[in-house]
Amino acid sequence: MHRQRVRSFRLDSTTGRRRPTAIIKIIERPTNSTLVVHWTEPGKCLYGYQIWRRTRAEWNGYCALSGKLVRKHDVIFRPSWMKSEPQNSGEVILEAAVYRMSDNSSEAREVPLR
Repeated sequence: MHRQRVRSFRLDSTTGRRRPTAIIKIIERPTNSTLVVHWTEPGKCLYGYQIWRRTRAEWNGYCALSGKLVRKHDVIFRPSWMKSEPQNSGEVILEAAVYRMSDNSSEAREVPLR
């Protein structure tokens, strides 16, 4: 799998400028049910080689990669962990967004985290 980048931004209410909130890179997809993700949120967290597992959404939300609505029971990827819960544990990536990024590997997307 090629490396893809997504840069997320939020609007700084004091300056009116866009500030990065997360940089998400899908490093590889070792199996159909796992992704290896590099996730960075300045001042919050850095996960250089984070395993995400395929599952079904338990609640409605938004895809961190595409910004699209995620509905309960959609097929998603979410961070997995064993000992301590990661800062981005509430984030999800729609499986369809992973396929779209594979089809457009040179395309970078800017999406806000919600």
